[in-house]
Amino acid sequence: QMQSSGIARSSGSYLDLEPGLDRPKVSSNLTTHVSTALQPWKTFFVVRWPENTQEAKERLKRNLLHFQANYLAMTGLILVVLQL
Repeated sequence: QMQSSGIARSSGSYLDLEPGLDRPKVSSNLTTHVSTALQPWKTFFVVRWPENTQEAKERLKRNLLHFQANYLAMTGLILVVLQL
């Protein structure tokens, strides 16, 4: 839906599209949420091999939930670097 300011917003979304721009701009709410949800990078890069496939599956689920903001930040960084 289009607001009076000329910014298109979809309800509940963090991405807003401004007329004339071909890329979405990230709302400061999402940026603030990610920066406060980041886990320490020292613990993010710890690697320990699982004992079996069951442990690997369980740890993968827990890891993705616990470090989701870190994964988002890393993905964003990779996308920015690929655009250069």
